[in-house]
Amino acid sequence: MELHYLFPKAKYMTISLNGSGKTTLMKIILGLIKKDFGEIKVKGSIMHDLETPKKVGAVIEYPAFYEYLDAKRNLFIFSELYDVPKTRVSDVLKLVGLDVNDKKKVKNYSMGMKQRLSIARAFLNDPDIIILDEPTNGLDPAGVVEIENLILKLAKKENKT
Repeated sequence: MELHYLFPKAKYMTISLNGSGKTTLMKIILGLIKKDFGEIKVKGSIMHDLETPKKVGAVIEYPAFYEYLDAKRNLFIFSELYDVPKTRVSDVLKLVGLDVNDKKKVKNYSMGMKQRLSIARAFLNDPDIIILDEPTNGLDPAGVVEIENLILKLAKKENKT
């Protein structure tokens, strides 16, 4: 299968049946799965696997964090990986509505709080593109609305595709 997409800055959604390859496509874009052929370009430049973390932020499937650390310490680890100033951690936590000074361990977070933390991690490195794979998984109806509104607000505020 060959796909050609040109995405101007906007919001996009991929909808299809379970098992049709949406998550696989996202993982290929993120460089988590090796593609058989072809290339992925961001802003006209071919994206190589090592550059992906700098250009793309993602929430893929269920949030995974160090359960015995608080949100801030978790994001500090990712800030080191992304070579992002630690001051950005407080900024993105505020952006998603999490308390910067909360010392609660992630293992005690609700699913909604974990999703907010995942979204904060996706925005941490100020990427060109944000990929969200089922960001409302495991949430109750009120949580779904809350996360959807948060995503729309952040896309507009941060001017992201």
